[in-house]
Amino acid sequence: MKTGNLNHNTLHVKTAERQRVVVLLSDQGGQKKGMMKSLYQSNSNIRSIMDRGEEIFQGVRGYSLLSMMFEDDESLHLIENAQAAVFLSSSAIYFDLKQRGLDPDYYIGHGVGEYTALYCNGILNFDDAFCLILNRSDLMKTVSNEVNGSMVKVDKNNGETRELIIESCIDDIYIACKNSENQTIVSGQKSDMDRFLNFLELKESSCSILPTSGAFHTLFCDSAAKGLESYIEDLNFIDKDCSCIISNITGEAYPNDINAVKRLLTNQVISPIEFIKSVEGVYKSGKTHFVEIGPGKILINLLKQINIVNYKAFASADPEQGENESYRTLLKHLESIGKIFKQTISVTQPIKNIRAKGKEYSEKTFDAQSMNRFSFYPGNILIPGVAVGLPGTGKKVFASSNFETIIAGTNMIEPLSFREKKKMADKNVIRLLKEPDGNARFVEITSTEDVIQLAGQLGYFDLNDDYGIKYKYDLAMSLAIGAGIEALKDANIPLVLQYRKTSTGGKIPDGYVLPKEMQGSTGIILSSVFSNSETIIDEITKYFCHKFYIKPYEEFEKVYYHLMEIVKNQEVKQQITSWFFKIREKRKEFKSYKFDRNFILNFCPLGAAHFAQLIKAKGPNLNVNGACASTTEAIAVGEDWIRNGRCDRVIIIGGETPTSPAHNQWIGTSFLAFGAGSVKKTVAEAAKPFDENRNGTILGSGAVSIILEKESCVKLRGLNGQAQLMGTHLANSAFHALNIDVSHLANEMKIFLAKIEKMYTLEKDDYTSRLLLMSHETYTPAKGGSADAEVLALKTSFPENYDKVVISNTKGFTGHTLGAGIEDAVLIKSMQKGQAPPIANLTHIPEDFKGLNLNKNPHGDYEYGFHMAAGFGSHLAFVFFKRIYEKSIETNPEYKKWLQQITGSMNPSLTLIDNKLCAMAGNGVE
Repeated sequence: MKTGNLNHNTLHVKTAERQRVVVLLSDQGGQKKGMMKSLYQSNSNIRSIMDRGEEIFQGVRGYSLLSMMFEDDESLHLIENAQAAVFLSSSAIYFDLKQRGLDPDYYIGHGVGEYTALYCNGILNFDDAFCLILNRSDLMKTVSNEVNGSMVKVDKNNGETRELIIESCIDDIYIACKNSENQTIVSGQKSDMDRFLNFLELKESSCSILPTSGAFHTLFCDSAAKGLESYIEDLNFIDKDCSCIISNITGEAYPNDINAVKRLLTNQVISPIEFIKSVEGVYKSGKTHFVEIGPGKILINLLKQINIVNYKAFASADPEQGENESYRTLLKHLESIGKIFKQTISVTQPIKNIRAKGKEYSEKTFDAQSMNRFSFYPGNILIPGVAVGLPGTGKKVFASSNFETIIAGTNMIEPLSFREKKKMADKNVIRLLKEPDGNARFVEITSTEDVIQLAGQLGYFDLNDDYGIKYKYDLAMSLAIGAGIEALKDANIPLVLQYRKTSTGGKIPDGYVLPKEMQGSTGIILSSVFSNSETIIDEITKYFCHKFYIKPYEEFEKVYYHLMEIVKNQEVKQQITSWFFKIREKRKEFKSYKFDRNFILNFCPLGAAHFAQLIKAKGPNLNVNGACASTTEAIAVGEDWIRNGRCDRVIIIGGETPTSPAHNQWIGTSFLAFGAGSVKKTVAEAAKPFDENRNGTILGSGAVSIILEKESCVKLRGLNGQAQLMGTHLANSAFHALNIDVSHLANEMKIFLAKIEKMYTLEKDDYTSRLLLMSHETYTPAKGGSADAEVLALKTSFPENYDKVVISNTKGFTGHTLGAGIEDAVLIKSMQKGQAPPIANLTHIPEDFKGLNLNKNPHGDYEYGFHMAAGFGSHLAFVFFKRIYEKSIETNPEYKKWLQQITGSMNPSLTLIDNKLCAMAGNGVE
């Protein structure tokens, strides 16, 4: 085995036998779209360096470097940008590793990477090193403009390549990089390199041209070397041991002579890179760990073709593995060999930002007086009650057994009628068909066989019949109101009779509302995507049917009788008769049209206000539409309201009817068109969360309500609540209207869970075995969908414990209820009951998912609950709960005392009036 002629006596060797770490620093070529975006978002150390680099770059160039790195910008590949991007990436990662205690044995930089090593080893400060890179790239750009050069990768070693150059008889082409035993870079003027390419093709030698326009690392770059020499001369090099840096030119350690180092750096741009010699010189079998710091793993791949064996190699930011995942893998390995400190805080823990220029900002500690001054509530927020309305045409939407039904995993998805499918087929749909391999094509829909076949459809529900509310709201609003009434019942918060003064000064009963003590401190949030669109669809349908279908009936009738007289063909007569009587039947449905004077009240999304009026909730009032993340977003907003003293409790209500006759022809067809809706005909084939054969989501209609309340208010009633709201988190990926930014979601989940762990002193090794994840999984086609996102996020947040977390799912039984997401409510009840919904129709688990705990046993000790919601428009929302066991109201003296207070009666009683829980005054009214 070759060892090269490296002088080990001059190397920065710590001990003879211990494990050694060699840092490989990337050259340009590793830059790509989205580089460093994930690490920038998740790691404050990395972000601080990159922000400082952006500041310098904008000051010099006048435009943004980070924008080019994070977005799809071809300008990133220009010399002046590529070198800066690679240097900044490597420097930022190294800075974080340095903070963790990394002290490498050697640095081997390739091209730009050798200059990065000056910063990493502390010979240059960051600002000077970055400015040096900018100057170097400017000089090399100038050379490429002056000398029309190119570079070719030859898949042979240095000796074989040299023989080919000699045999070609082409002057002025040179070996520029000795990368491996199977890769050598040749550089020269383009005309000569084109001739060399033709020669290599004749010799059937494997080769490829590199995307550069310069004859770099040859004498053609002499003017750049002279310019660099002048610039470097004035740089402030810090006097310290630099023998751990390996020179590109010599393949040996730097001499401890700053002037000699400057000469090596100057000559590097005109000399071949001795990468093979550099690697072999620092290698010791079984003791060497190579770490590539920078974008990609180009240098690590070269190691496989160099004469070394029995070594370890890790990439810090491998885009194939995922930047965060590869970085975690690297950290874990460095910890295992004792090269960095074991972290006691999260990677994403905010620390000093370098842009603050040495000034640190710490959070202020607010005392009780300050909190009182700003009306801030630091206590626990509890969940006293929840409710869900479920689909199923043969049942009541608000059946008393709803939670038992969904937790048991009962299917509520049913076939659509032919009429509903015909409405979709008639829309002239061009469907985006997503293949399992991630490819897609457009398909024209011409038959009901090719449209959505299944849905979670509403059963029986009537706001007047069920709850005695006569006003006709939009159906989605009505469902939300029903859910709110059910949640108050579940929380044992009764409504009390109010009285209205008459003109004569007397009092008459005026309905049941919240206790007076609660009215001013209760806020309402409506969670829905399509909370009012059914109203406008119905109104427009009635209007145009009357105007263009019913009103001309008399003329149609004359035409009909005339045709019956003159048409002789019986088949034609039957067709005309069928058409005529169809119109006649429609007259019964749309006999006359009058504009609904309440149209604006239902068309305007006032669901929260309508419910507030019904129960006299006079606190803040808001509608939330974060698409499919709406309900969880509403919980976060409600938490903020309570924390900021806006109210004592928040009632979240949500209703959604995407599968109603009015909606499905539009909403269902939309899901069909962009390829998100399943067209399978059986539930077992279509409703497949986490399954390898997932092929599209199924829509479902439903309702939800969740009540948040200060702990002190719940305790005032003598109750404990059902769960504690431990925290929420909101974000937006600013990514895509329909797709999930998988890496951003994973980063945000990690940030949120780290915050929860810190706030409540939770250890992953302890609580994950008692954690239930109620998944958002919509079983849309495989790549980049909800399942992929959740699995990556779970593995990112719990790299060593994700297999302990039980995963549950509701959409496989109900369909996707969009903005009225039932998951949070079902999660709370699952924690209470120690049983969670299984995963529906799971028959083929993908290879990547086989380590997950996909609810094989629905029973468990679920002390903690977690839910992530993602919605169209890049919405992200997270919530974390802790289980509390509720007290009974039976024989509960504190609860009875509270009832006495709100009814003004010594002997109050609870009763159901129109399915509303009401507190009645008994004998002995005060």
